[in-house]
Amino acid sequence: MRIGIDIGSTTVKVVVLDDSDRTIFKTYERHMSKVREKTAEMLERLTDELPDGVGIYVQALPPIREEKRLPNQMSLTNERFRQVNDQLAVLAAKWGVYFLDIQEALVDEEGQMRTEYLGNYDCVHMSPEGYRVWENYILTHTVYNRRNTYENG
Repeated sequence: MRIGIDIGSTTVKVVVLDDSDRTIFKTYERHMSKVREKTAEMLERLTDELPDGVGIYVQALPPIREEKRLPNQMSLTNERFRQVNDQLAVLAAKWGVYFLDIQEALVDEEGQMRTEYLGNYDCVHMSPEGYRVWENYILTHTVYNRRNTYENG
C-alpha cells in the first residue's frame, strides 16, 4: 500500500494505492488557507481507515523565490511557509506519521528556493533539476520499498 499526501498552496490531495497500484482512496479538497486543520482532518481519516503499520508521510511545503512572485502570489512568503511547515511537523508527531522536510534540499543560504531549481513560470514551480532534487530527497528519506528505483550513488 502506498499513500501520497500533497499539501499545495490552495489544496490538499490524497491518493492511496493498494499493492496492485489500484486507487482505493482519493480526495482533492481546497484548504481555504486552513492548511493545519485540513491536514489534521486528512490524517484522522487515513489513520481511521487504514490498517496499522501503513507508513504515512507528510511533506513540508517547498520554498519559493519571493522576487519571482506573480501579482496573485504576493501573499506567498517563505516565512509563512516555514510557519505552516512547523505546524505540519507538529501534526505529524501528534499523529505518529513521518515528516519530510523537503526545504532542506531546496533552500539557499537566505531561505529562498535555489535559483537553479526555479522554473520559468512563477515563484512556486520548479525546473526539471529542482524536481529531480525533490524526487531524490523523497527516495532517500523514506522507508525502503521494492518499487523504489533509487540506486545508491
